[in-house]
Amino acid sequence: MTQPDPQTQPEHPQETSAGVLIIRYGLGAVMVGAGIVLLIISPAGLGFDGFALAVGGGLSVVLFNVLFRLGLSSEADREG
Repeated sequence: MTQPDPQTQPEHPQETSAGVLIIRYGLGAVMVGAGIVLLIISPAGLGFDGFALAVGGGLSVVLFNVLFRLGLSSEADREG
């Protein structure tokens, strides 16, 4: 098996754009914020349920992105 030529492989960008960071982590933060607003507006019943759903969903989005980035970084360590 031959090794691929390093000059033909695309460079892995180290810098991420602001738009990517907003989608990656901002979406989860907005969901958590929406849950807090729901709890403040209606502290009983629907507000509490909405808080739990929004915060759970937002934290899962952020955790998914963190774990995905962690997995990609460990693949880069195995190359070479």
